[in-house]
Amino acid sequence: VGDELHLGTGAGALIRARESASAVTLGTVVRLPTPDLVQGIAVEEDGARIVITARGLILRERDGVFAPLHDFSAPGLPRSAGFIEEPTGVLGFSEASLQVVRVTPQSVDLIELPGSTAGITGGAFVPGLGSVLVTANWKFFVIDGLSARELPGSPLRVYSDAVAPFGDGFVFGTAFGFVGTYMPAATPEYCPMEPLAGFSVFAIAPTSGGLLLAGSS
Repeated sequence: VGDELHLGTGAGALIRARESASAVTLGTVVRLPTPDLVQGIAVEEDGARIVITARGLILRERDGVFAPLHDFSAPGLPRSAGFIEEPTGVLGFSEASLQVVRVTPQSVDLIELPGSTAGITGGAFVPGLGSVLVTANWKFFVIDGLSARELPGSPLRVYSDAVAPFGDGFVFGTAFGFVGTYMPAATPEYCPMEPLAGFSVFAIAPTSGGLLLAGSS
């Protein structure tokens, strides 16, 4: 946010930092009520920070004080969890839940995924389409207001947690290096998947020259 960085740790701490041309300077440290892995941070216009942990706890931090917003209740081992940044707020998700939570400065709303039997592993905001989510059982959903609908025909047969805008649709990557696209104006909407990466794709970032794929082998 500007020249300020917001970092989360594996032990439940939030760190403010400043970035310059040659260095990153660490600033204040605030600790969450529980020592959980921080998996997502979003900053609201007034400077408050929305945080989601690996166990599915969503909190709002303001001036070092935390207020709970939602708990996906993910006991046991940490799960995949994160935020999708939308024009008016953020959408929180967890692999432990069949719901997503939209958080704005004024409200916290639960949204059900109809027909889903598995939690959410990733997603992205796609201009012109909305917030797109991918589930652990290989389905894609798009959020429309306070409801969700499936984008049928998913070619996925393996785990995916990487989704990014691409053209007028989106691109997604898989645990075995395959990459596919969804184009609303195409027939069929899902284009054939291709083995573009020699590693598991965990993140995709659009760049001015194309796409940047990140992952591990």
